[in-house]
Amino acid sequence: MALGSSAIVSPSSARLGVWAQYAPLSIAVLRAGVEPAQYFGTFDSLMTFDRQDVPLDNATRRDRGGASAGRALRLYVTPTLRLRAGRVVAQVSGDIDRWFSSAGGTWFYEPTRDTLLRSSGSLLTATRAVVMYEHATAGGTRVGLGGLHTFQQVDRRRLNEIQRFGLIGTLQPERPWRFLKRPAVNLIVARSLEDPSKDGEYFAALTVATTLRRR
Repeated sequence: MALGSSAIVSPSSARLGVWAQYAPLSIAVLRAGVEPAQYFGTFDSLMTFDRQDVPLDNATRRDRGGASAGRALRLYVTPTLRLRAGRVVAQVSGDIDRWFSSAGGTWFYEPTRDTLLRSSGSLLTATRAVVMYEHATAGGTRVGLGGLHTFQQVDRRRLNEIQRFGLIGTLQPERPWRFLKRPAVNLIVARSLEDPSKDGEYFAALTVATTLRRR
């Protein structure tokens, strides 16, 4: 059993959460947590809509405007299964999220998930499957490259389903980077195989993470 906290800062929001984790087997992990967030009103965060079946492409959101600062709460459970064969690693995980927001409209745009969620409460499910080749340098730094598939659905409806396939690269240095105790860098470049507003378009994300505290 492990307990921990997380702090996530992006151009659109700041999140501070707590979680509990249980690993009944070395290959299986179950994590549950609570993650409140404050949105800055940037990157179209908390832009509200009356309906879920509206275009969400970048140009439409930019022309529409109306983003505002506010709060949201995410409750989640994440099961993960991880297997290794030599230098090849496979991982399958899923998020079961319950979202609530202070947004004034019926639906609000959440930039992290890139979809519309009901302000009074939405159930979001997301799955990730990764197969990666990892290499450890003489100094202990781990470098990985592989393929990634993701699928996302809101309130168990086909409307606004998002499916992507692409490449993922990871870097985990053995030594700390200044104040980053256990740094991890992930780069994802993927193409939308299914998305009502961005079908066929490319998506890219860069994250830098570190361990704050773990018990």
